[in-house]
Amino acid sequence: QNTYSMLVPFEFDFVSDLCLFDVEFVGITGNASILVRQLNNQAFANLGMDIGDPIIGVKQSSGSYEKGTKVTIYRGYTSDILAPILTNDFTLSVEGPSGYVMSEDEVLLDGSCPNNRSYEIVLDEYGTYTVTYNIDGQTGSKTLSYRINVGDEVPPTISFKDVPNGIQVIKVNKEYTILDYEVSDNISNANKLSVTLIVYDEHFGFITAGSKTFVPNKKGTYTIYAYCVDEAGNSSSCSYKVQAQ
Repeated sequence: QNTYSMLVPFEFDFVSDLCLFDVEFVGITGNASILVRQLNNQAFANLGMDIGDPIIGVKQSSGSYEKGTKVTIYRGYTSDILAPILTNDFTLSVEGPSGYVMSEDEVLLDGSCPNNRSYEIVLDEYGTYTVTYNIDGQTGSKTLSYRINVGDEVPPTISFKDVPNGIQVIKVNKEYTILDYEVSDNISNANKLSVTLIVYDEHFGFITAGSKTFVPNKKGTYTIYAYCVDEAGNSSSCSYKVQAQ
């Protein structure tokens, strides 16, 4: 039989559909009796029906992880005193930010996968993964689910290259090419980082965005910003000034 403690099962199956219950009185010399009110999930009463929902037990891998982490989705176990063998109607699914997840050995965890084993998955997307176990018993269905979160709270770094000491002087009405920049991140590759260039005049008036060049149409100080965003939505920025004369 399966034995549960705080719904964490021993990892072996029922071998029959019988529930065997044995009680031994020790050290009692007179008359003795016992009243069984409940066994596991099944309460006993003068009812001619099964009123106990099945139980699901599983070791959970819930929590927060970094992108790229490999986690184990453990096999679940079910129990129902009046119908102990429930494996035929027991399902497992793992749904990630983009849909059902494929295991490392290429099994789609969509509820139709084999339920008698554990699976390894790689958390390759930011967001929430929902792991769901479901069993259809004689009295209805029972569901156990938990979440796995993949987050990144560290912003990327960005800086302009070869920024001169002091304010660089440029010419009015002549196209200026913005300095190159370099980016890095704790998780995302540089080609996965989004960078936007924005130019403002000295009154914080908008001049241009997204272009590597701009033409100052009047004298004054211009501030050039570079905003960088990683795959998790964290952002950072840097800036430098030029003087149009």
